Formats: sequence, structure tokens, C-alpha cells
Amino acid sequence: MNIGLRAFLVIADSLQQKDGEPPMPVTGAVLPSGNTLRVKKTYLSKTLTEEEAKMIGMSLYYSQVRKAVDNILRHLDKEVGRCMMLTNVQMLNKEPEDMITGERKPKIDLFRTCVAAIPRLLPDGMSKLELIDLLARLSIHMDDELRHIAQNSLQGLLVDFSDWREDVLFGFTNFLLREVNDMHHTLLDSSLKLLLQLLTQWKLVIQTQGRAYEQGNKIRNSELIPNGASHRIQSERGPHCSVLHAVEGFALVLLCSFQVATRKLSVLILKEIRALFHALGQPEDDDRPMIDVMDQLSSSILESFIHVAVSDSATLPLTHNVDLQWLVEWNAVLVNSHYDVKSPSHVWIFAQSVKDPWVLCLFSFLRQENLPKHCPTALSYAWPYAFTRLQSVMPLVDPNSPINAKKTSTAGSGDNYVTLWRNYLILCFGVAKPSIMSPGHLRASTPEIMATTPDGTVSYDNKVT
Repeated sequence: MNIGLRAFLVIADSLQQKDGEPPMPVTGAVLPSGNTLRVKKTYLSKTLTEEEAKMIGMSLYYSQVRKAVDNILRHLDKEVGRCMMLTNVQMLNKEPEDMITGERKPKIDLFRTCVAAIPRLLPDGMSKLELIDLLARLSIHMDDELRHIAQNSLQGLLVDFSDWREDVLFGFTNFLLREVNDMHHTLLDSSLKLLLQLLTQWKLVIQTQGRAYEQGNKIRNSELIPNGASHRIQSERGPHCSVLHAVEGFALVLLCSFQVATRKLSVLILKEIRALFHALGQPEDDDRPMIDVMDQLSSSILESFIHVAVSDSATLPLTHNVDLQWLVEWNAVLVNSHYDVKSPSHVWIFAQSVKDPWVLCLFSFLRQENLPKHCPTALSYAWPYAFTRLQSVMPLVDPNSPINAKKTSTAGSGDNYVTLWRNYLILCFGVAKPSIMSPGHLRASTPEIMATTPDGTVSYDNKVT
């Protein structure tokens, strides 16, 4: 099957590029170093459509190969896919060389070929959400090569298909919420870098389209420009605002992390979303980019408690240079005094009990006159995300949980998760609407988070445990 799929892709590529009959194998030139010089061939990555398959005379095999790829992907996902995710407890402290042996090795090799064929060849029978979820799972697979191939294929879907971009970002964000929890610090950060890369690639595509459109305006008279081109550019403004605000909400949840590296990635994601808003064009009645609001508030928030903060930094920057990134990276401790009559009550309480200035920053950002006023859409997405994370952390901080029964010597790690749980709780209270907080209403209002069942179908899970 591996050879057959590779042969189909190579033949289709040759026919589309009109390479003619493939030549007989020849020995390449030998360099003085002893290495053999070979000409590297460039293959097409654009999706092969049914019309193009007819034009090159491969329509008879096209549909059959797509169905075969669908069946192979589903089967291999059960055999060597889900069970070999890095989040699987059975894969902890295991080396890939020890796990990818015997029958698994040829299956992984076939899996790589099928995933690498996407988006050149889309599996017939697999929905958008199923395919995105599959690639998202494989992006944290134990096998390095398969992991990178899946990441490239996911990026290819976002770049090549404008109508897939919302689905890719929504699907990948929901996957991270469900599968990559706060216990997997390194894995979470690497996945966030992939999310950042997806946003960057989207921005580059839009900027490239914009430059091509401007060049067309210079070459052709305005009366000669087809209406379709103008309509396509305008259609990309607006419909994507919802997914960008959703990712903003996810980034806000990431700012609750006790890991500074994770918070830095969150700031980078927020900055990339702002750049995307500028590239796509944001409607006047839409919410402001969250990073703009938080940057603007950072100076006043710092001023509210700077007199009770002790920092390792030799000097503090001028007030107008303080932004969200500076606050995230700032290393300081809150100190309190019973003679403090200047601080507001919330500053004094945090300084007395928490000592962590970042928690005070998070609390201040969520005051009603700040983010809830200027970024209500992003906060509406942040509510289900934060609640999901809060639930996942609960077993880690519950002393009666079986997970903590044997953890008597890891007090430092436990304190970190208590900090994380507290930050999520602050965020939940800051973003939940008054109607949600009414007695008996929380269970009914718990937002639905998409979950993928073992058979690959998508379901919704809104249970509160």
C-alpha cells in the first residue's frame, strides 16, 4: 500500500508538471568528498481535484485512492495513532526507538506516507473536523517524523483552503484544551508554538494576497478588474473575527499559567492576532484587540501596587514603557505593611496573602471597567475554556484525590498547581456573566466543549464533574 500510494502521487505529479516519461535510473555525479550528487525534484503540494484528475487521465483511480487513504488513516489511528500520543500515560519515560519496533514500524511508515499526502490528497469520507482532529493528535505523536509531517499538513490545510481556516484554528484550540493539560509543560509550549505558526502563516497569506491585489491595480485599469477579485478580498474581512477572538480567549487562559515561558507565548499569540486583525481589516463595531487594551492598562495597573512591590530589577522603566510583555517577564514580590493606608483594599489583601504581583495584574485586568468592557467577545470564549482548565486542575489540588495520595514529598509542585487553580478561579469569576453565577444555574450553563470519541466521531461534552 505504501508503494502504491507513493506511485500514484509521483505519477500524478509528473503528469501535471508534464515531465514526460520518467527516465531510467542513472548514477549521479560523484563529488571529490565521495558523496553522490543528485538532482532534487520539487513536487506539487496543491490539492489534486477531480477535474484535474480527469485532465491527466487518472480519474479512474482518483476516487478509489481517496477512499483507501480514508480507510488506512482510520485504521492506523486506532493501531498506532491515539495510543502513541505523548499525553498517553503508557508512553511516559519511553523512548521512540523502543516503542516503534516489530509490527508497528511498517504501520508508522505507511502512516507517514498517508499524512504527508495531505492536503495534496484529501481522504474521502472524513469530515473537516475529523481530519483536523486527527492531524492535531498526530502533532503530539511519539514519532518525531510523523509529528512534523502532521504539523506541516495542518499548516497546509490552513494556507491552501481559505474556508478551512476557522475550522483549523477552532479545532486545534479545542484539541489543546481537551488533550494537552497543564501537567505537560513542554508539550503545551511546543503546541502553542505551532498555534503561533498557524496564525503567522495565515497573516503571510493575507499579506501576499494584498500585495498581488495592489500590483494588479497598478497594471490594470480599475474598470478592467473583475468583480470577483474585489469580492474575494472583502469576504475575508469579518467572518474570521469570531475565531480570532476565540484564540484571544484561549490566550487569556494561558496567562493564568505559573510558567513564565507559557505566559510569554500567550503574549506573542495576542500580538499575532492583532497583526491578523490589521491584515484582514477589522469592522468598526468589533471589539478592540485584547493586546491593545492590556498594553494600555499595564502602566496604571503597575502604578496601583508598585509601592508594595520588591523587585530584583535594578531599575524600573518609565511608566509609558510598561506593557503586557514587561509585566509578564517582571520578577517581583509583594510585601505588605499594617501601616499601609495608600493601597486599595484589593492590593492590600493580595500583598498580605498571595505575594505574587502577576495574580494582582490578572485580577486588575478582569475588573469590569477593563477587559469585560472592551473585549466581551473574547471573554465569552474564555469562560468555557477557563472552566474546562479549572476542572482539569481540580484533581491535582484536591488532597482527597487518589492522584495526591502518594505525593507527600513534592510540595513545590503541588504549590504550583494550587497557584494555577487559584488563577483559573479568579479568571472564571472575572469572565462569568451574572446570570451564570446565580444559584443552581452553573450546571445548566456549563459551555459545551467538543470532544472526539474513540471511533473518530465528534460529540459534545457538557458534564460537570
